[in-house]
Amino acid sequence: DLLCGGRNAARYTTHRAALAEDAEEPKNGRHVTAVTRRDFLWPVVENSPKPFGTYVLENHVMDFEDMEGTLAPKLQQLTNDHGEIDTVLCAHGTTWKAAGKNEAAWTHIDKEMTVEMARQAKAAGVKHFSLVSSAGASPDSWFMYTRTKGETIEAIKALGFERFSVFKP
Repeated sequence: DLLCGGRNAARYTTHRAALAEDAEEPKNGRHVTAVTRRDFLWPVVENSPKPFGTYVLENHVMDFEDMEGTLAPKLQQLTNDHGEIDTVLCAHGTTWKAAGKNEAAWTHIDKEMTVEMARQAKAAGVKHFSLVSSAGASPDSWFMYTRTKGETIEAIKALGFERFSVFKP
């Protein structure tokens, strides 16, 4: 499994939930890799797999501006090392403040990068793509934040994954 993004509290909760998903029926040896723009805020050592319950969790910091040069090879490496990637859970994004209150910068991170992650996952043969979005996400929204989130959902839906899940906390 692959997690994309992961710095704020909502993403932390999402990652913890993903790791606990099979608590009743653990899959021994399951490998979960997280790719992030910056280190996790919780104790995971970059590029060093760590046992985490019945899982092994590994964090790789990547340049998301060059996904073809970083994410695509990482997906190929993970497939070679661990077999088919079952699921990608994308919790990638930023805040309005962190984007400098700039619509183009925020849209680039929250929409363009997220859709590119989905494209790379699709090209790698991932069948299930899950996205953490936002309550009220709609491409028809008058509010830029929820409109962009809705447009992102529609763009990923158009890629044709066998299964596409959207979480709107």
